[in-house]
Parts: sequence; C-alpha cells; structure tokens
Amino acid sequence: MHQGDIVYLDVIFLINLIMDYVILWAAGKFAENRSSITRLAIGALTGAIWSLVIFYLLYFGSDNISSLKLLFVKLIASVTMVIISFPSKNLKKFFHTLVYLYLVAFAMGGAMLGSIYLFQNNPSTYTTMNGLMLFLINVRYTWLMTAIAIAIIAAIWGRKFIKRNIMRSMMQVPVVIKFGEQRLAVKALVDTGNNLRDPLTNKPVMIAEYNALHMLFPEKFRVLFEKDSSNIEAIIKCMENEPEWSFRVRLIPFSSIGKTNGMLLGLRPDNVVIVTDDRTVKVKEVIIALYDKRLSAKGEYRALLHPDILNAA
Repeated sequence: MHQGDIVYLDVIFLINLIMDYVILWAAGKFAENRSSITRLAIGALTGAIWSLVIFYLLYFGSDNISSLKLLFVKLIASVTMVIISFPSKNLKKFFHTLVYLYLVAFAMGGAMLGSIYLFQNNPSTYTTMNGLMLFLINVRYTWLMTAIAIAIIAAIWGRKFIKRNIMRSMMQVPVVIKFGEQRLAVKALVDTGNNLRDPLTNKPVMIAEYNALHMLFPEKFRVLFEKDSSNIEAIIKCMENEPEWSFRVRLIPFSSIGKTNGMLLGLRPDNVVIVTDDRTVKVKEVIIALYDKRLSAKGEYRALLHPDILNAA
C-alpha cells in the first residue's frame, strides 16, 4: 500500500462518518424513532468502519467477489447501524427506520450526483462515477454539503409533507360508536391538527358529523339540533329531562379562523371501537363533538379522530 492510500482511507472514513450520522438522524426523524446523539455517533462510526471493509473487499480482496456477496455485506452494515442507533424490541419500528435509512441515502446520493452534473465541468469526474469508492475518494466538499442539506431539508419538511398529504389517505380508520344499546360505524380520519379536549375531564375529543350519527340520538334532541344547532342552551335543557342522556352532555370550546370563542356540543359515548391492523380496540376515554356540516366534500370520512385516541388504541 502506498503512502497516498492512507490519505484516501482517511477521507473515505471521514466522509462516511459524516454522511452516516446525517442519514441515521434523518431516518430517525422520518420514522419518529428517537435516539441520543451518542448512539447516533456510534452507529455512524460503525457505518464508517464498514465502508473501509467494503473498500478493502473491492480493491484488495478477491477479484471474483460477487455483487451478491457485496450486497449482503452492505445490508449487514445498514442493519447493524440501525440496531446500534435505535435499539428497540419493536420489529415494526425497526423495519420502518431501516426503510427510511435507505430512502434518505438514495436522496442524498441523488443530490450529490445532481450537484456534480450541474456544477462540475471536469470530464475526469464522470469517470470516477463508475465505482462508488473512486467517487468517494474524489468527492468535493460542495457535493457533500449539498447531500447533507438535502437530507436535513427532507427530514424537517419532508416528514411534515408525508404526514399532511401521503399519510392522510392511509390514516383513515373505521370506528364503531356506541350509545346505550345502539351502535353505528363510520370512517374517521386521524387528524394530527385536532387538539380538542374536554375542559372538565381532559378526555380527547373526536369530531363527528351530526348527519352520520343522528339516528343514535333521541327524537327531541334531533328536532332541536336540526332546527338550530347553535342554540346549545335549549338542547342541553332538553337533555336534562332524559336520564340516559343528561350525564353525557359536554361543552367543548374551540377556536378557528374567524371564530375565536366557538362552542361545540359534545356527548360522551359508552365506548368507541377502533379497527386498526386487523384488530379491534375499545376506547372509553373519549368525547364526541357534533358538527352540523360535512367534514369531507367527497364524503371520504365522517369523523376526525384525535391522535391520542389512536395512540391509546
């Protein structure tokens, strides 16, 4: 080994140490899998050591090393990094983090290649892209900073975008609401922006369309609510004469654009059954606030589920 090789190994180790740390941090953000700075650093250090192993296999190992064996080594490296950085017995959480690690790594690699394509005019640079390790040896700080910036932006804003858009369609769950002997099934959307709670009991509030649940309520209640849903005082007075319903009534204050001191009529059900991951979970600590309009223009869902209710499930 020539003396210059030591410099290259140092560069490879340092670059992989930095990039692996950023990748692990971003993957943890996406998967909502918390870890300490120390564990992330140890995980990144492990990844950097594995990069030297891969470098050795490529340039000093057997010339007949198969792509399959090399892929296996890389898989072991990534799995080891995740296990060290995010120790957990939850296999589902582990695989989520591992998948996000690959996605972030692909995004960083794409950002680096894109910056080379846009800003590098040296033809010799493109020849280094035939091999990963040669590419890492000739890496420029500007390319590295571009990749790191992309990972940070993706972790901060990309996670929010996924939650608000892509995950929106995935977070619709069927729920069954029970009042007395009556039950009714509706589709609910898990709304991360729903922070409503009952001021008396601090129970999370599930917002539901009145039209979706009206058959569960007494006839007197339906007549008054449909006549004037804003006349909450009259509705509550009516419910006082219904022994099976008087103890269920709640007032839920809320604030929205154009209405800072709003009030919703809430009712305490016997329970709400949530169907998730092919399981049914019964939740009793919940209040249902009635909404007199449609929550979804297309009718995709009829209720907004407080995220804490799903967490409890």
